[in-house]
Amino acid sequence: VKQLSGDVEDGDYSGLLLPGKLIIKICNKTIPAFFVDHHFAHTNSAYFKSNYAKCIIFTADGGGSGANGNLFSVGFESIIKPLCSTSFAGGQLYSVSANRIGLDPGKFMGLSAYGVPDVEFVDDTLPKIISLTTGVPEFIITTYEAKKGIKLSEYELETLSPEVDSVWMNGFGTMCSIRANFASTIQAIYERWLIRCLNEAINRYKNEDLPLVLSGGC
Repeated sequence: VKQLSGDVEDGDYSGLLLPGKLIIKICNKTIPAFFVDHHFAHTNSAYFKSNYAKCIIFTADGGGSGANGNLFSVGFESIIKPLCSTSFAGGQLYSVSANRIGLDPGKFMGLSAYGVPDVEFVDDTLPKIISLTTGVPEFIITTYEAKKGIKLSEYELETLSPEVDSVWMNGFGTMCSIRANFASTIQAIYERWLIRCLNEAINRYKNEDLPLVLSGGC
């Protein structure tokens, strides 16, 4: 990519990159192209496949453009209006948390089904992270470790062998329960954080009665 024009950072959209022209030089050829924001692309795909003439669209990822990797929009009669990026950073939370114990986010999500969430920790933590603008994943992990008196990175190198696989799948063993309960707690935070951010955005823009369409890697 040789040149990007029109890459205006719109403050109202909290990081949405507005459409801009691209000039791509490849194989000694100059090719005109068009830039589309990461989450705006997710939003369009979800909206036009939803069969709703008017709806709310929320897209979230572990990355992509935008302050926290998400975008809240309204679609109406084939027109999409991006409204804001919420404080939800669930994708980043999942990536950092999974990496801390040596898993990818997909396996981490599967592991959460085998654990028991610390509901008290979730209740105490959620109000605190709403006011944070950066460092939410690390704050949650550090606070969790302090409460449990553990260091999650010590469990990163745990590997499964055929001899212990059946034991692990049944949820027994100190190392396994620690990992599973941590994953389950992160999943509980993720769900409640997402719902809270969506409710705040919906109430802010007075769109309580519209269908909700979800998209993105999360």
